[in-house]
Amino acid sequence: MATNSNKQPEHDQYGQGMKSLFRSFKIAFVAMVSVISVVVVWFFTFEGYFTVSQNENVIHLRFGEVIAVHEEGAHWSFGLTDELVHIPTNIQRISITSYMRKGIELQDEVNLRPLTPGIDGYLITGDENIVHTSWKVEYRITNPQNYYLNTLVPRDASRADDVLIDKLYHRSVGTRGPKTILTSLFENVVVRVTAGQEVQNTLYSTNNYVAQVKNELI
Repeated sequence: MATNSNKQPEHDQYGQGMKSLFRSFKIAFVAMVSVISVVVVWFFTFEGYFTVSQNENVIHLRFGEVIAVHEEGAHWSFGLTDELVHIPTNIQRISITSYMRKGIELQDEVNLRPLTPGIDGYLITGDENIVHTSWKVEYRITNPQNYYLNTLVPRDASRADDVLIDKLYHRSVGTRGPKTILTSLFENVVVRVTAGQEVQNTLYSTNNYVAQVKNELI
C-alpha cells in the first residue's frame, strides 16, 4: 500500500498555525506598546504646554486649588489634575441705564410724558427731587486671583454671567457672576451718593458728583 511521504503530520500543521498566530499577537502587542509610549511621551512633553496672551492672565488650578497665576508667555500644566481659567486683563466696561427714562432717545414730545413707575427709572436726591441718569464705568482686573476667588467667575471667564432659571415657571430670574456683582455694587453706590446730594449739585456740579460715585465704588 502506497503512502505520501511529503504529507506533514496533522499536529505539526496546528503547531505552525499557532506559532504564526502568536507571532502576529507579538507584533500587534509591540505596535500597541509603541503607540501608547509615543502618546505618553507627547502628553508629558508637548501636550501640557499652553500660551498666555497679552490681554489675559491664567489661573492655574490643581485639584481645584490655585497653585499659580500665569502672565503672558508659554507655560506647562499637568493635564490629568490641572485646570486653567483664563481671566481677561484688558479694559472691561459696565453700563447702567436702569435710572434712565425709557425711550429717552425718542422725540422730545415723547420724553415730556409723565413718569411711569415700574417702567421708567429714576433716582431721588437728598432734597427729594427726581433725576434721571445713565452711567458707564471702565475697569481693569489687576489681581486675577482675588477676582477669581471672590466674584463667582465661571470656568470660561470670557462668556457672559450664568443665567438663573426658575424651574417652576421656566423663566429667567436674573444672572450670577462677576459682572452681575460689580453692576449691583455700582447701582448701590449711585443710589447712596445721589441720596446725599441736592439736585443742584447733580445737575450743575457734575464732576464732583461723578467723583464721589467713583470714590465710593473704588
